[in-house]
Amino acid sequence: MEEQSHVEVAFQFEELCNNPDVVQIFPNPTNCTQYILCYGTVPIVQSCSGGLLFNPQLNTCDLPGNVVCGYSCPSVDDPYNPVWLPDAQLQDCSRHYLCFKGEPLQFQCYSNLYFDIETRTCTYPQYSTCRVPNVYCNTTLTVNVENPRSCTSYYTCVEGFPHYRTCGYEEYFSVPLDPTTTTTEQPTTTTPEPTTTTEMVTIDPSDVCPELGVIILPYPTNCYMYILCLNGVGGTASCKANEIFNPITAVCVPGNQQTCTPS
Repeated sequence: MEEQSHVEVAFQFEELCNNPDVVQIFPNPTNCTQYILCYGTVPIVQSCSGGLLFNPQLNTCDLPGNVVCGYSCPSVDDPYNPVWLPDAQLQDCSRHYLCFKGEPLQFQCYSNLYFDIETRTCTYPQYSTCRVPNVYCNTTLTVNVENPRSCTSYYTCVEGFPHYRTCGYEEYFSVPLDPTTTTTEQPTTTTPEPTTTTEMVTIDPSDVCPELGVIILPYPTNCYMYILCLNGVGGTASCKANEIFNPITAVCVPGNQQTCTPS
C-alpha cells in the first residue's frame, strides 16, 4: 500500500518537533489526509494517497471507515453546527480550535478547565474526555511536573490533573528536588502564568454578540484580539505575533501590538 504522495518541509509545524533525538509522527491538525513526520526537530508533511486518511491510533494511512477524522476544517461553515477541534498535539487540554472559513482559530479554556470534544465546551477536567499521554499527577497537591516532550514547558498538577504551562524566554524547567514544592528553578525569574489572553479578558464575549449570524468583532481596548460570534455565542481569539486586528476588514494584518499601529 502506497501511503505517501508527496513530501515537503512545513515550517509551521516546527513546534511539534521538539525532540532532536527521536523520530515522531503526529496527525496534521487541519488535514486528516496528512501527517507530520518529525526527524528530530525537522518537520516533514506527508500525504496519504488513494483516498486514505491518517489513522493516529495506528500511525499509518488507513481506509476512511477506520478513521475518526476530527482535525479537518470544512471549506464551508454551518453557523448552526460549528466545528470544534481538540488540540492535535494532545499536549494542552485547554487548547482547542473553532473552524472558520476553512481555517482553525485557536481558543483556550481558562481557570484550569479542559475542553471536552463531546460536549464542545470547557468543563472541569474530570468531566472531559481529554487526557495528556505520559503525564501523571500522582497527588492531589499542587505541584509542577516535567513535560516529557519539551524542557521549555511543564505541567502544574491541580487536584490530580495536569495543566500545560510554558517557561519564559530562554528559560528551562528544572525538576524540583522536593516533589511537594510548587516552584521551579529557572535561570532568571519565576515563570509567570503562561497565557497571553487570560489576564486581558475582562468581558463575556457573548454579551456583545448578536443573537443570529456569524460575525467578527474587535475586542474592546485590545488591538490584537477579536471576538468571533456564532448565533449569540462568542469566543475570543488573538492575532499572531507582529499582527493586529483590523476592525474594518475583520482580519489580522501586520502591525505593532505595543503601539497598535499597522506595519
